[in-house]
Amino acid sequence: MIRVTFENIVADGRGRVGFTSERVSFTVEGHAGMGVKGDDIYCAGVSAVVQSCLVALVRIAGIGQEIEQRDGYLRSEMTISPNQEGFREAKAILGVMITGLGEIKQFPGSSIDILWKEV
Repeated sequence: MIRVTFENIVADGRGRVGFTSERVSFTVEGHAGMGVKGDDIYCAGVSAVVQSCLVALVRIAGIGQEIEQRDGYLRSEMTISPNQEGFREAKAILGVMITGLGEIKQFPGSSIDILWKEV
């Protein structure tokens, strides 16, 4: 099972994102277990969506992140404030991530759990 936890990030189900705090994060952990390591289409899809958004947050939105990454685990923490340059872009990028993960979750056999947490 892949578990994705969004902290202090809220979504309206249509790709629009908001923040309940200036300090936000997301964590992706686990493996889908649907294939041999390196050949699992669900893990590959989740990795592609998350890694692309991780890079876009830096390159497009200019949002610095504290990243912890190891096998089967990725955590990104960042500070995003409404008057910060890149705020709108960060909301859009995180909206793309949430939408993409939600779409992957709908595929038959997918084992993705998406959690929302306020800290």
